[in-house]
Amino acid sequence: MFFSDSTSEKLNATIYDTPEILFWRYSRDNSSQKCHNPRSYLPRNASLLIILIVKYEELLKKAAQQQRGFQGPTIKIPKTGCGWILGCIGSVFILVGLFIFGMFYVTSVWVEQTTFVPGEAESFDPISSYREVHAYAGDETKLFEMEASYVKSDGTLNLTEEYIPSPNVEYSFYRELSEPPKDAPPLGAGQNASNTWYEKVTVSIAKPWQLRRVMSYGGGVSADYQYINLGMDRDTGSPTSNLPGQAIDPPACHLNDLWEAAIQEGAPEAAVAVITYDEEGYELSIRDMMFEIHFDQDCRLIREE
Repeated sequence: MFFSDSTSEKLNATIYDTPEILFWRYSRDNSSQKCHNPRSYLPRNASLLIILIVKYEELLKKAAQQQRGFQGPTIKIPKTGCGWILGCIGSVFILVGLFIFGMFYVTSVWVEQTTFVPGEAESFDPISSYREVHAYAGDETKLFEMEASYVKSDGTLNLTEEYIPSPNVEYSFYRELSEPPKDAPPLGAGQNASNTWYEKVTVSIAKPWQLRRVMSYGGGVSADYQYINLGMDRDTGSPTSNLPGQAIDPPACHLNDLWEAAIQEGAPEAAVAVITYDEEGYELSIRDMMFEIHFDQDCRLIREE
């Protein structure tokens, strides 16, 4: 309910000056609790709406008392002092909180389409969770690279770690488009001979509940908003005529097995490693000590000759 400034002032003056509303200035004996004029705390239209609600409740009480034949004062001075006012203010905060939650829900789940980490965030296994990750990327996509950063010797990552950069996994896929984009250039101006177009899809696994910001400008459209990454995030690139990478089979080597081989080669068990998987196989490296070993697609250690 909204009123013009002049109407609001008139109604406020009328309501505040009625005998029924004197409890605004009421103060309990031997108490420091006081109810001050609400106009000093609330916006004009908000205070007016609260007063109208109170007035309506008092009219209902008066009608009920008259039906019972009760003769006496129709207004009961509240015993809780300013408690009901605090309740109204609390309700406003709840509504504001629900609004903010709704905005983040829209940007996080509908716009960015983030979702929860498959499995436990404290012990995420990039290999056993691959099926869920692939389904999130799209069943028609093909994997061409995986990089897991800061893998523990048991083959898992604790995504909730506080250090920076924090543990994370990035899966790189691509899909072949059924037809070229509408703005595709002709042959000779950037199109390949086969006229085949691809779209890169990146799935990132990281620390859940992180606030992120998106700023996008160009093409006559601009976007600037924040969202909460629930742990698994997907990013789809622009169409390209260049093949993003060589498609590979789903990862089959358990990372703890790679770590066991690394320990035998001198890697400290307490360290964390970066493990990549691509068309050449697996690589396990510990960057702070320049440690690096390689495995083939069948998980066999490749020894340098």
